[in-house]
Amino acid sequence: MSQSKYNGCGIGQTARKEHTMTTIRIYQLKSDSDPRLFRSFADAVKAGGFDRNAYSKVYETEYRDTPTLEEIFQIFNETQPEGYTGHSLSVSDLVEMQCEGQEPATYYCEPIGWRMI
Repeated sequence: MSQSKYNGCGIGQTARKEHTMTTIRIYQLKSDSDPRLFRSFADAVKAGGFDRNAYSKVYETEYRDTPTLEEIFQIFNETQPEGYTGHSLSVSDLVEMQCEGQEPATYYCEPIGWRMI
């Protein structure tokens, strides 16, 4: 599991891919999760591992043009869409992107940037 500057649609974190339907899912730690889980991915692994079961999906939507990870971060921190039930995106949150005809790719929000997991 290494850091990646590309999303599951084969584009960079700062470059958009137009005319592609993309499903975006946001996962956040469940409210009863241990607060120590709110940390970088490497620290989470050192502290006993990353547990996908500690997360719940808080939002799912589709975009016609694939947004970058930075755009997703901005959307969910500044202009949260109607129906979004989570908190502002922060360290330990997950963003799953699935472009048409491709397997989903999941990204872990790090203190700075994203890590593909």
